[in-house]
Amino acid sequence: MQNKILMVVAQDKFRDEEFEIPYKEFIKNDFKVDIASSRRGKCKGSQGMEIKANKSLEEVNAENYDAVVIVGGQGAKNLVGNKELIKLLKDSGMLNKIIAAICYSPVILARAGLLKNRHATVWNGDNLQKQVFDEEGVIYEEKEVVADGRIITANGPAAALEFARTIISMLNKS
Repeated sequence: MQNKILMVVAQDKFRDEEFEIPYKEFIKNDFKVDIASSRRGKCKGSQGMEIKANKSLEEVNAENYDAVVIVGGQGAKNLVGNKELIKLLKDSGMLNKIIAAICYSPVILARAGLLKNRHATVWNGDNLQKQVFDEEGVIYEEKEVVADGRIITANGPAAALEFARTIISMLNKS
């Protein structure tokens, strides 16, 4: 059976390469990929990339995916506290699905309580993200990619390929 991945992007200002590099790797490895955002339709990256979300966060169900991957970028700040996304993430965790977040988006996982007492990384350009990790009881690691159980985090665009390959490797072991 073909693995199915849900990539979650902000409607505006997601980080282009953090979407594009993993997306291409997933497709190249014969995974089916859906793209979700706050609403269906056009999403615009911070570098000008335009993609189409074929699902809204309201429409997705954790049972239908093997992995949920949250793309980072400035726009990811708008997803912190998103009720539909938090429900999706908590449901995914209870179903033992892979949950992955890159750049700023590990903050979403931390604020949702999914990283407490876990090892993770995050983009830490202004130290505010590490402060959130401290507040939420996350064990910060200064690495490009960190896997702790079925949760994978990465710290930014330079880690996008390793991030994608770590997700693929974990899916192939499932």
